[in-house]
Amino acid sequence: MTAPPLAQPLPLEGMAQVLIELGKISTQIAVMDERVKAIPDHETRLRRLEEARAKIIGGAVAVSALVSGLGTWIGFVLTRR
Repeated sequence: MTAPPLAQPLPLEGMAQVLIELGKISTQIAVMDERVKAIPDHETRLRRLEEARAKIIGGAVAVSALVSGLGTWIGFVLTRR
């Protein structure tokens, strides 16, 4: 078995292209890292929004019950006369 031939050195233009691509990849990794760091914060915001939604729905149900009770009471009072 013969040894594989040694790799030819890259010309300067080729090396520049490799470094440019390496810079692009590094930037993409930095952007992805920031997105991954933001995920827990995003989940916290979603939970707070869901809690607020549940409270608004609960408040709307309570107000609806009170208003319907008040309407019924007013109806009874007005029909007795």
